[in-house]
Amino acid sequence: LFIHVQHHHFGLVADLEDEVLVLDGAMAVAPRLTKMIADVPRSLYEAHKAGGNILNITGASPYVVLPRDWVYPGVADALGVAAGMTKANVANHTPARTKRGIYSTVSNISAARVRGNFKNLVVASNGASGFTSIWLSIDGAAPTKHTLPITPGVGGYAHQITGLSGLHTYTAWTNLTGCVFSIAGDAAHVDIGSKRQIHQFGDSTSTGSTGSHDGEVEIFRIGAAFGYAALTAAINGQNIQQLDTALDTYLPALTVTADDVAVLAVGRNNLAGDWLAATDTALASCITKLINKGYGKIICRGVLPTGTRSNLYPTESGKIQTAVTAAADAKVVFCDISGTPAHDTVDGVHPNAAGYATIAAHLEPLYRTILGLS
Repeated sequence: LFIHVQHHHFGLVADLEDEVLVLDGAMAVAPRLTKMIADVPRSLYEAHKAGGNILNITGASPYVVLPRDWVYPGVADALGVAAGMTKANVANHTPARTKRGIYSTVSNISAARVRGNFKNLVVASNGASGFTSIWLSIDGAAPTKHTLPITPGVGGYAHQITGLSGLHTYTAWTNLTGCVFSIAGDAAHVDIGSKRQIHQFGDSTSTGSTGSHDGEVEIFRIGAAFGYAALTAAINGQNIQQLDTALDTYLPALTVTADDVAVLAVGRNNLAGDWLAATDTALASCITKLINKGYGKIICRGVLPTGTRSNLYPTESGKIQTAVTAAADAKVVFCDISGTPAHDTVDGVHPNAAGYATIAAHLEPLYRTILGLS
């Protein structure tokens, strides 16, 4: 017991000595600290008693943006419309959620369209890496690209576009594939009317490439100008036979009506001496599947000329035209794009952002005529 008491006494003494050291250190800087310390409660009391200001807030009034009526792929009763392949989410939700993304390698970029008197728009996604760019078209005009100030390779999951005013229709899309992409304004949405979509199926010329992004592909500019929500569904290196197989996955994941348009954008992956009889069969099968899906119009365009126009691919485009004729369906139309001007490319094959803008300017009037748009 004596040893225990002595030990306890020693601990108390040691603690007191430590506290004294701390107190002495604090008192040493007291003259400096007292100049930085004020009796705030007393100062507030005296100011209030004298009728003075206690707190003065300057600058813009704070506000909170409350997005309303989120529009995202798979929502059938939204006031707006979003293109995009959807599938059931693995998580259990009531009501059921939807999730974009069929293949990790497929371009599954979709545009969403909303209308309203907004001051702010919020674009969001649940992608694994986030998006780095947003394109916004107002009333069908050429889009403005918003580059997010974020860490490269990380991306953003939500971005607010500010400074808007007046009643307008907004078409937005990002450069992110395989996610749930959604858009909402900070005021009540106004019904955009006809909720039309335009879906483009193809290869790497429909997905962007190094030095460009999926979001720069020409179909998004064209869709915005026409009042359609656009979608790209394409895989780098995909030939016609592979596209025929992929449509069995793409099409069930898309909601299509007779107001919607499909663009079959055959690329150049069958042009290295391997356009075989099986290629013609696969091309005919692609067209049949698009017809059976219920698209109101199917545009089968010719092969895109090279950026320098050194090859216009007349033979291959002729085979596509022959397949359209054989389909014998008024909804299926061949579009000759051999007149596409020289355009910039990343690598001599794939268009860059400027190249896609050139292509869009040429294709827009051709598609407009086919669709009977004013």
